[in-house]
Parts: sequence; structure tokens; C-alpha cells
Amino acid sequence: MVKHPKPLLFVLMFITMFSQPVSSVDFMFNGLNSTDVLLYDRANISSRILTLTDETSFAASRAFYISKIPTKIPNSSRVLPFSTSFFFSAPPSMNRYSFNIAFAFTTNTDNHGTNSDFSIGFSGGVVVDFNNLVSVSYHAAGYWLTSDFDGDQSFEELNLNNGENYQLWIDYADSVLNVTIFPIGIKRPKHPLLNVPFNLSDVFEDEMYVGFISSSTGYQSGRILAWSFSNSNFRLSESLITSGLLSFTIPLFTIPRFRYISKDRLLPE
Repeated sequence: MVKHPKPLLFVLMFITMFSQPVSSVDFMFNGLNSTDVLLYDRANISSRILTLTDETSFAASRAFYISKIPTKIPNSSRVLPFSTSFFFSAPPSMNRYSFNIAFAFTTNTDNHGTNSDFSIGFSGGVVVDFNNLVSVSYHAAGYWLTSDFDGDQSFEELNLNNGENYQLWIDYADSVLNVTIFPIGIKRPKHPLLNVPFNLSDVFEDEMYVGFISSSTGYQSGRILAWSFSNSNFRLSESLITSGLLSFTIPLFTIPRFRYISKDRLLPE
């Protein structure tokens, strides 16, 4: 009777065990709860809306996912790809730069940051920073419209301090960062606002916190209405619910208009 060598089975098992992908992180919050995020300073959650600052303080506020997430392949310098998207809004203001919020990766949730901070901030524009010192890229807030007729593109600039709800989309893969911002309710633009070649391997640790940082001017309160994140499914954000969202926008009073029919008869238009 011929016996097959057992080492072959052991080798196959070893290869299978160590070829498994890194545990994926996927979460989607259509409205947030205090069990979803860690809250610091003035950050709070009410009616499933995350408010990062209020209108009376000048302090920074922070909110991070409940635990650290893997951001690198173990024993490697390779950064895991990720896709995140969130809905945000700020109350109407004459000062378009008074709203200051950043989406951030950090190794430490304290208020001082670390040497491994990476953030994408937006107020009047969109800026990519790391270590709170160096701005890698900047662009005025807005989105690219592509004509269905001839494919030409035009830029639609946005004022983020008008009380409307907006969606920010951040994708990172193969050392390229894409950032897209657009009003909720329109189709996601094909062309991103920012397309930045950027290797995060020197910035990221193996595990990091991910979330939001905001500094108040004392006149603004930024809100996060929904949030998704994935390092395995770049289409997860498409499932965020865009209908029925609260907004800072207050409808203006309008005077009814009538259509003249006769001397004694008017019909609403």
C-alpha cells in the first residue's frame, strides 16, 4: 500500500492560512448613534445627527469611529485602499470660510494630533494635509459638470455655508487620492474635484482612527448626517439614503401669485 506524504497537506494548509485577505472594514450609518462614534469636546449626537461644533464655542471638536481600523497590510508598507463618503451641512452664513471641518486619519484621538495625522479639510475649498503642516493639494469647493452632448466640462463652484446638504466622496487606491463633492440629489460627477498622486505609506500606521475634526469660529455648527467607509467595497457609499434628510435651509416666505380671469375672479397660478 502506497502512503502519500503528509507534509504536502501541511504546506497546502499553511499557504491557505496566510493567503487570506486582511479583515475588511465596512460600515454605513444612515444617521449616527452614540454607539457608533467616540465623541470629544463639543461634539454631540441628537436625532441621529452628529453636530461637531456649536455656535457659542471656539474650541475644536472631534468624532471618530468607535475603534481603530487596519490601514496597512501587516508586515508591509502597502496602504489598504479605502472609500468613504458622508453627508454634511452648515448653517447659512455670509462668511463662506467660517465653516471648518476635516475628515481625518490619526493614531491618537487627543486634541494635539500625532506625527501620523492625515486629513482632508474643506470650508471655502478642499485641501489635503498631513501632519497638520504640509498642504499637498487645494481646490475651490465645487464639482465638474460634463455635457451629454459634446463631453465638454464646466466647473460649478459651491458655497458650502448656505445651509444645503452636500456629499463628499474620498477614494484612495494605488497611491492615488480622489476627492469629489457635490449637492445631494444630483448624480455623482464622473470627474473628481481632486485627483492627487500621493503615497500614504510614510504617513499611515498599521492601525488608525478615522473620523472628523472641526474647529468653530463661534458662529457656525457643522453637521454630519450620514457616513460610510469601506476598504473592500468602493460602491458601498451608493447605498447611503439621500431622501428625507434634515437641512439648515429655511424656506423664504413667498407671496401667492394669481391669474386674472375677470374683474371679480382670480385663480391661483
